[in-house]
Amino acid sequence: MMKLILFSLLLTAAFGGGYLVGGREQLLLQQNLKRLQTEVGGKAVELERHVREARVRGQLSEMREALTSAQNHIEHQDFGLARAALAQARRSFQFAIGLDESGAIDRLKPLDQKIEQISAAVVKLGPRAIDQIDQVKQQLTLENEAAS
Repeated sequence: MMKLILFSLLLTAAFGGGYLVGGREQLLLQQNLKRLQTEVGGKAVELERHVREARVRGQLSEMREALTSAQNHIEHQDFGLARAALAQARRSFQFAIGLDESGAIDRLKPLDQKIEQISAAVVKLGPRAIDQIDQVKQQLTLENEAAS
């Protein structure tokens, strides 16, 4: 009888010890999982921010290309295509502003109105519009260099 009680106590102690060890490991695994989820979530937010910044830079680059295209069209007296290129530059710029959550390109918002004015006056100004487009591109380049 004593052997049976002793065997039962040993068996209970073994199961209890296994339960405690297993429970502790489970708790450690849960803590590690929460820590990793937080870490991965932070990295995901950071990567998303980098992607958004790259998209803003890409839109500004498209804007610069459209402005160069508009200048070429003005030089060749093709004012309809010049206005279309200026409209594309505005669309790219407005899209970049919409993507920019940091407010880094807020200083460039007056360029939108300047491009609209150039587009409206492109036929009247003719080749002089090229100089105004150059001014917009220079301001865009200066801002891009300052942001880098």
